[in-house]
Amino acid sequence: MVRRTEKVERNDAILDDYRANPYRSYAEIAVSHGISTERVRFIVTQHMRRVDPSWKKESRKGHGQQIWKTCKRCFNDFIAIRSREVYCIEHRRKGFVKGLKPQKVLRRCLSCNKSFEYSLRKLKKSTGRVGVYCSDVCRHHAMKIRPLRERGNDRTLHTL
Repeated sequence: MVRRTEKVERNDAILDDYRANPYRSYAEIAVSHGISTERVRFIVTQHMRRVDPSWKKESRKGHGQQIWKTCKRCFNDFIAIRSREVYCIEHRRKGFVKGLKPQKVLRRCLSCNKSFEYSLRKLKKSTGRVGVYCSDVCRHHAMKIRPLRERGNDRTLHTL
């Protein structure tokens, strides 16, 4: 149950004004209630998105109208929530953006000397030693033979 305060009453009045005429600008509603336009937009958007997550304000100028796009993977039409979306809900975050395939680099494992492929993007992002071992088995095996705490001492001895 909502406690009836001045702000709750004001927000209800703003929503009533908006429902009475959805094409009325946020600035007009803001002036009539003595608050900022951005606050009115926030109140209306927050309430309407609770009802429908894909809600957008449709005004006379065409701002926020629903955009129908074609999915790049399945070629079905869908309503885009954001203007830059290229995939439908089923294919969103599954695959590569703009069809780019990740580039692979051929490396050799330090433990078993077997060649393996590693992502070039991961190599560029990282700051430490990555793409050195072909699997976790080789990594654990190398750590048992020469643990990191002993490697630090070995490096100082070799430099002297």
